[in-house]
Amino acid sequence: MDSKTNLILLTIVICIVATVAQRKTYEGYSVYKLTPRSENDLIVLKNLQKSGVGEFWEDQFYINYEIRFMVPGQNKDKFYEIINKAGIEAKVAIKDMQSAIDAQLNPIKRSAETSFLSMNWNQYHSLEEIYDWLDEVERNYSNVVTVVNMGQSVENRTIKGIKINYRPNSDGNNTNKVIGMLQGTLHAREWITASVVTWIIKEFLTSTNTEIRSMAENIEWHLFPVVNPDGYVYTFSTNRMWRKNRSRYNFTSCAESGVSDDMSNGVDLNRNFDFAWMQIGATDDPCSNLFAGPAPSSEPETRAISQYVLNLNNQGRFLYFIDFHSYTQLVVIPYSHVNRTGEMPSNFDDMYQIATNGAEKLKERFGTTYRVGVSADILSSKAYVSYENYKVYKVVPETAKQVQILTDLRKEPHYNFWTDIINIGEDVKIMVSPSQDEELAKYLRSVEMDPVLAISNVQDLIRAQMKPANGISRSNQLGSMNWNQYFTLAQIYAWLDELQNLYPSTVRTVIAGRSNEGRDIKGVIIDFKNGTRGSNPLIGMIEGGIHAREWISPATVTGIIKEFLTSDDADVRHLAETFVWHIFPVINPDGYVYTFSDNRMWRKNRNTAHNTNCSLSNDRSNGIDLNRNFNYLWMTIGASLDACTETFAGPHPASEPETIAISNYVLGLKNSGNLLYYFAFHSYSQMTLIPYSHLSGDRVLEVPNYGDLVNAVSGSSFDWVKGVADVPIVYLFELRDVGDYGFLLPPEEIIPNNEEIMACLVEMDKTAMKLRYYQSAGSMGLASMASLIMGVFCLMIVQ
Repeated sequence: MDSKTNLILLTIVICIVATVAQRKTYEGYSVYKLTPRSENDLIVLKNLQKSGVGEFWEDQFYINYEIRFMVPGQNKDKFYEIINKAGIEAKVAIKDMQSAIDAQLNPIKRSAETSFLSMNWNQYHSLEEIYDWLDEVERNYSNVVTVVNMGQSVENRTIKGIKINYRPNSDGNNTNKVIGMLQGTLHAREWITASVVTWIIKEFLTSTNTEIRSMAENIEWHLFPVVNPDGYVYTFSTNRMWRKNRSRYNFTSCAESGVSDDMSNGVDLNRNFDFAWMQIGATDDPCSNLFAGPAPSSEPETRAISQYVLNLNNQGRFLYFIDFHSYTQLVVIPYSHVNRTGEMPSNFDDMYQIATNGAEKLKERFGTTYRVGVSADILSSKAYVSYENYKVYKVVPETAKQVQILTDLRKEPHYNFWTDIINIGEDVKIMVSPSQDEELAKYLRSVEMDPVLAISNVQDLIRAQMKPANGISRSNQLGSMNWNQYFTLAQIYAWLDELQNLYPSTVRTVIAGRSNEGRDIKGVIIDFKNGTRGSNPLIGMIEGGIHAREWISPATVTGIIKEFLTSDDADVRHLAETFVWHIFPVINPDGYVYTFSDNRMWRKNRNTAHNTNCSLSNDRSNGIDLNRNFNYLWMTIGASLDACTETFAGPHPASEPETIAISNYVLGLKNSGNLLYYFAFHSYSQMTLIPYSHLSGDRVLEVPNYGDLVNAVSGSSFDWVKGVADVPIVYLFELRDVGDYGFLLPPEEIIPNNEEIMACLVEMDKTAMKLRYYQSAGSMGLASMASLIMGVFCLMIVQ
């Protein structure tokens, strides 16, 4: 080979190396926010993903879930052409990606710099700087800190971390020592995770906070800021948006994918572990960011982490493993390949409660909200539904024809009726999306109805409802519970357990059954004369939260519990102590959790067995209206067999575990004493309803029954309690308000609502006693129940 040929080859090699090593620029790139609103939008976005026009930052995307799409400057016209044709709105999230990257590399300026040894948290640091700092920490805290090498990367870099042990001599080979492990930067571009782990190291070594000191010193900690060192280095040297490791064993052409061939030089380490490998959310395409590798645990980084974890598990009580990622503000619980209906870890409920409590504490600092759940529920298909710019209109039908028009309109999937009341001269509230807003208003005017805007932005009310009430002078708290805000299921259940500890001779928790997703239906039994009541005690039962979005219902029921345990009012004491009370704040736990995590306006349970295509979102079919599912005149009236509707009654009566649990529990109480009272709390409308809900017209007595106040319905819990279990006194309360806020009642109204309901229950009890119901378990007629309510109506129309 002559010298000229050698020179040409050398030049080619130099050009190749220079091309590979050249730092990728994102000059002219922009990031857009997109929100698919329909199944068709999803199809458009999936085609966009394959088009090579740009890159999605999210792994998956779903209806009403806001996603980010990065587009090079030369592709913006094509991008807009595609989304404009589909009618998908694009909002600019980052106008200039390169400017954002440059800004991220510049240290911020603080008046009081936070630093520890050579590390600070005013900027992001390279792998070399982080590793040098770990060595420095060991030198300065040699009695507590040991540098550890987990293994080697595919490019032969050390996966370095530290062990913090404040009791190295006492632990020795102690297999009872508690161990925790934290890791960051499994995905290379998620720089914030390395900063979080290094910050935690600083806090464990320097903080004077007693709780942090306890956590740092009672656990042997193994902390690894960067477990994907090759990818992390590559984000600094070449491509800031690199995600995978840097394995070149699967290199191939990526021309068909519309991306650089370099994309195939890497494996997504968070898809490569040998557990449910390639089952879901991963791909065998090396040109994808989700490439799971040629085989499970094919990567040295994956094997190193796996072996290190197994070794720790043999050295003591391996209690914590926390893996930090970004972004989206989630706390994700195993397992990621299934949703809550699948097989869960045995301690899932404990992990959920721990994570929820942590998320609540996190929010206290800066108001940052983290959602908690399994990956399949909160990261993917059940992404949070936003009601931004949704409106609620009020209309008043003046004729029978207009009533029928609204009744027919309610069948349309685009419109969400907030109330079942469709009577001449009475308000009807309809929620509508921004895309259907003008169409609805125009249609109502065309049929000679005048739509009045009642709520201009539903999401504003949702945000307001999540904030504790301000300016309330009355202190209202029992243990960890107060009535100045709305609480999650985990918080309510933890409080019920707390009450059992606070009042061990009076309160005990009870599980009525389990929900569709395996959650407990937890309540409390309150008995002030435990063991001394004889064989036929007076019993009362209270239910709340059967319709998930009616948050005021659990808040009312917990308020009643508080009054029964703490009130010094003589009448309340009589009501509390005369009966054995069985009280369940949330009998639809899955739906209630879903209103916090995913869709604030969800009503049904979360049975996904009947999933089908719905015009707006298939998720609408994932649930059954429990208050139409009871086995009493099921599907007679006011219910539907369409899974996409909010009144879907299920495939057959009592098909749902929640329905079965409550039914069996009530029948069990009937056999254990004199079950006199059954109260069910709903919202909204400010009504007290009498069974039976399927009746109306000439069956009306002094006060209306359910069928007269609202459209007649069937299959409800309180109808079943009266019609099948034959409980004497049964009512359904529709709580505040009459529609100004509807299901989104502000926290400021919880306490006054609870006070008036307590006054009502006391007066009803007095009337029942006068009617001699304490002496008999006989059935109470409609006339008696009506007269009982009429005696307290003045208390319901208060403040």
